Formats: sequence, structure tokens, C-alpha cells
Amino acid sequence: MVNVKNKSNNEKVGKGKKVSESSRKLVDKEFILFFSIFVVAIGILIGILLFLRSESEIETKGPITSNVTYDNIAAKAEEESRTEKTEENIAECLSRFKIDEDTVIFIYSDTCPYSIKMMDIVRDLEKNYKIYFANVNEKETAMLVISCLHEIAAYNATPEFVCPANKENLIGAVERYELEKFFESCRRG
Repeated sequence: MVNVKNKSNNEKVGKGKKVSESSRKLVDKEFILFFSIFVVAIGILIGILLFLRSESEIETKGPITSNVTYDNIAAKAEEESRTEKTEENIAECLSRFKIDEDTVIFIYSDTCPYSIKMMDIVRDLEKNYKIYFANVNEKETAMLVISCLHEIAAYNATPEFVCPANKENLIGAVERYELEKFFESCRRG
């Protein structure tokens, strides 16, 4: 056994011997510092992994959709449209809301990652095309669009793009060129 004299209080330090109070506090402080750094590093790694996981889910190829909870709004609008005494065509219905027939209706949810991904592209296309933004989380906006487009829109996923002029829709997060092609076909009617 090795015995060493501690200069601060002349206690013997070694195997089975008592460690001075100041040495114990120093070890405790170093352990707490090390443990704190370790916990922060683990937290950062978990954050990075979650971010990468969410990015890889968004960047998958092909149409991507997210189920939304506005089926009850769609059902109510569909029921109301059936009970109306006079049938109006899509153009007349849209004109009540000051929406032209060659306008693309962008049905989205502000909580859907795929809608959020498409938002920048749609905002950029808004410079050259007529676009109506219909957030499914805003009941009034959703009801206005749903009451006019119940025969065209799918209403089961976001994002969804609806063209009343040619009665077509496009569902999911798609590449910009596909979206531009859809917008052009809507403009031509």
C-alpha cells in the first residue's frame, strides 16, 4: 500500500484511508461537470437524430400526404350541398367567394409537414398563378371551399391542389415541375 501525505491537513491518503473534505469536494465538482456535459451532449445527439429523421421522411420521393381531421367538415358541407333546393355550378359557387374558376385551390394544414414543405413552392408560384389558400384548420375557409368543390376534392389528405376549371385535383407533396404542370393545365382550363 502506498501512503501519501496530504499537504493541506497531513492526513494519510491511500487504499482504505480517509480522503480529505477538500479533495472530496473537488472530485464531486469534477463529476458533476462531466455528468452535465455528458447529458447535454446526449440531448444534442437526440435532437440531431430526430431532425434528420423528420427531414428524411419529408424528402422521400413520390406524392406524400398527411391525413387530416376535417372529414366532419367535408361531410357537413356535402350534406348541406345535397339539401340545397337549387343546384349551382362550381363557377357560380366560387364567384360567391370571389374566386375565379381558373384559380388553383391549395388545401393545406398548417400542422402537416408535407403542406409546410409545399408552402414555399406555392408562395413562389403565386407570383404567376391565381391561388386560393384554404387552411383546413380554419373552419370558415374550409367550409367555403368544401361547399363548392365537394365533387372534385378528395378531402382525405393534405396537401391537395384543386382546379375547378378542368375539375382535376393533385394530392400530396410533389416536385415543383409537376405542380407547375398542374397549374398550367388549370390556367388553360
